[in-house]
Amino acid sequence: MKPHYLLFSLCVLLFLSCSSSSSKKPPEIVRGTLDLTSWDLDRDGPLELFGEAAFFWSILLTPEDFGDGPEPQKTGYIQMPGAWNGYAIGATELGSYGTATYRIRVKLRKVYAEPLGLRFSNEIGAFRVYIDDRTLIQAGTVGPTKEWTVPDYSTRIAPFRPSQEEFDILVQVSNFHSFMGGMVCNIHLGTEQGISRKRSHGLAVDLFLLGAFFIMGCYHLGLFAMWRSNKAALYFALLCFIGSGYCLIVGEKYLFYAFSDIPWNVSFRLIYFLTYCIMIAVLTFCHYLFEEESSIKIVRIFQGVYTALVATTLFFNSYIYTGCLLIYYGAVILGFAYIYYLGIRAIINKRSGAIVYIGGFSMMFLSTLNDMLFTLKIIHTGDYMPYALVCFFISQAYML
Repeated sequence: MKPHYLLFSLCVLLFLSCSSSSSKKPPEIVRGTLDLTSWDLDRDGPLELFGEAAFFWSILLTPEDFGDGPEPQKTGYIQMPGAWNGYAIGATELGSYGTATYRIRVKLRKVYAEPLGLRFSNEIGAFRVYIDDRTLIQAGTVGPTKEWTVPDYSTRIAPFRPSQEEFDILVQVSNFHSFMGGMVCNIHLGTEQGISRKRSHGLAVDLFLLGAFFIMGCYHLGLFAMWRSNKAALYFALLCFIGSGYCLIVGEKYLFYAFSDIPWNVSFRLIYFLTYCIMIAVLTFCHYLFEEESSIKIVRIFQGVYTALVATTLFFNSYIYTGCLLIYYGAVILGFAYIYYLGIRAIINKRSGAIVYIGGFSMMFLSTLNDMLFTLKIIHTGDYMPYALVCFFISQAYML
């Protein structure tokens, strides 16, 4: 087998190995109830909570509101995780801002001997979680108005021990800072040991990728220092360093775990700043990799669009720069179309490594498409960008 075909095959195997899933389909929340009588948290492991939660719009309820008296009138059922944007209440569709309460009734197959645990991977917003009659987790500050609300971006874990086979999960949510409102965070339920193991594994992977990207960046920066004409190596190094930073703010979000006192507006700006910077480095790297096939005028247009998006994170409020994410997604798709155009021209011109180039970018594009749909809560998979970056960096380093 030719070396570049072997390299491409290894990258595909690496990417697929990172997205393995359980053979048993986990139960879903149906009309506010999660029936886990067929799911053993000891044997089957943690599961993500998704489905139809009971929804109470524009009110922050507590367990006392579900006491012996009549229960509050629910607005309906809403898909979670997901945004409440566009949710219809009569003839009115909800926008981004507001408050709400989500309620899930959980039915276990047994009372477990060891404590259970919840893992919340928050995207943007503020929430408070109650289990039965006590507060379990609070991320940020939940409030009825923008002045009272303080958002948060972190991954949180909390153990609890239910006394019965049935219990309620009550989640208060308020959003006045992001274009996506609602329960957009991913929630996992499992035994405390299973949840902790999942977090430890995630942290290990994130830190390993952080180190790998940083070393590759330093190596290619050294190549550029020795051969200043090789600008592709410079922008590849820049992309590696951006990838290192990205590993700190996605997945287990280690940066915000280690430095929990980072202000929310700083953390939000950093997340979107790195997200918008990725394509600047990618397009510039591709231009210098295939200068004969590329047009500097087209690349400058893309750079201008992505730079304008970066500027929104520095000079505008969170609602504007989070809302620009949809514009960014459109620009990303156009950017990848241009990248594929360069690859096809390089293959026609019989440039060395062009097939590996196309293969690496194909995995990166599929991962980017997955992450777009995952961020918008259209699919429930996960952030695969760091894994795709590994495959991409290996394939592109082969060309350099």
